Amino acid sequence: AGILLVYVAVKLEAAGLSAGDENIYFYDILLFTRGVLPYRDYFFAHPPLHVAIPGLICLLTGFSLGLLKLLPLAASGITGLAVWDTARRPFGPVGGAAAMLGFLFALEQLQASSNLTGVNLTVLFMALSVWCVLRNRPLAGGLLAGTAMCTGIYAAPLIAAVPLVLAFQDPKGLLRLLAGSVGLTLAINLGCRALAG
Repeated sequence: AGILLVYVAVKLEAAGLSAGDENIYFYDILLFTRGVLPYRDYFFAHPPLHVAIPGLICLLTGFSLGLLKLLPLAASGITGLAVWDTARRPFGPVGGAAAMLGFLFALEQLQASSNLTGVNLTVLFMALSVWCVLRNRPLAGGLLAGTAMCTGIYAAPLIAAVPLVLAFQDPKGLLRLLAGSVGLTLAINLGCRALAG
């Protein structure tokens, strides 16, 4: 809790609008909330959940730049908790806290968590996928891996590595993981393909 509080304090100090890619995504999310869809109505070079997840949140809460600026912070905080819980089981509470601290305050993470570029959501779903797989929940891990792939394609290397581990430890779990990840990825992307025409 202390690590998270310090992290939030540091990140809130740096919160604010910036002149970067996230402004394009803010506009895309605004369009999404108005029924203008990527692929069908405008060109979009990213996987669909990059805009759809924040867009669905804004459909529920109303479009808010403040909320969208807090989304990367929230995603990174939850990822930090997943890293903590994943590391504390084999390495104890100090190891878990060290892993969480190392993740949250790594330079790349500190920079990436300031803007809604999609990487925060991708890393969140990847971390939760690993968390589920390590707790013998391969189907949930697969669904989260598929969600990660449909948020950021750069999730592919990790998603390729996790099945290799399962192939040696739990072949049946591997099938459930693949069914979840491949099934969800195909369903979302084929749905977007049908939508785009």
